[in-house]
Amino acid sequence: VVPAGRFLMGSPENEKGRSVDEGPQHEVRIAQPFAVGRYPVTFAEWDAFMATGRTKHNPADQGWGRGNQPVINVSWDDTQDYVAWLREQSGQPYRLLSEAEWEYAARASSQTRYPWGDEPGRNKANFDGSGSHWSKQQTSPVGSFAPNAFGLCDMIGNVWEWVQDSWHDSYMGAPDDGRAWDEST
Repeated sequence: VVPAGRFLMGSPENEKGRSVDEGPQHEVRIAQPFAVGRYPVTFAEWDAFMATGRTKHNPADQGWGRGNQPVINVSWDDTQDYVAWLREQSGQPYRLLSEAEWEYAARASSQTRYPWGDEPGRNKANFDGSGSHWSKQQTSPVGSFAPNAFGLCDMIGNVWEWVQDSWHDSYMGAPDDGRAWDEST
């Protein structure tokens, strides 16, 4: 469970490697704690979903293996089907995080470029320049790196993650309360 709190969403204009769609920075208040998976969804979890017959989408693993590898090659619609299945199986109100919730969870109370500081460091995540033996090669098994201050693993690098929000080319007009910013808000 990620605690309620406030944070500055986005990146400062002078941050190394910043894209224009990462601003302007704005304060967001997350009013209620929320639950999030400690790890990205794995191929093993996706394969269990597939075994139910609720989806026929069998995503390719690029030859990197399934099991404890994070699932890749799934669309936003595929993830919506998976989350609906999780809700049915558990009776819990699972959904994709909003982009604000995702960034808040990834930052884990930090305001630096990465949860551990402004530099990539060495072997703290799997991305180009991270120094992991998977960098620029393939995905790494979930949980291969230390968790952030909220106890979440793999929030930086490894795979792209879907959020509930629609795409926007800046944060101009973004909600300041953590809700998803989609076409209906």
